[in-house]
Amino acid sequence: MSVPDLVPPAVQRLLYGMTDVPALVMNGRGDVLATNPLGRALYAPMLEAAGGAVPKRST
Repeated sequence: MSVPDLVPPAVQRLLYGMTDVPALVMNGRGDVLATNPLGRALYAPMLEAAGGAVPKRST
């Protein structure tokens, strides 16, 4: 199962619809599973430090 499969389509639609605020989806371990474009921009240093673990499809 890939990371995008872990974020249900309804949650992805909600995330992408949040255009005025930075947002991200995390699991119970604190792993970032998805971001919207503002979330990716805001958390870019953290995501880069983690090796860009969030798939590009999540933006």
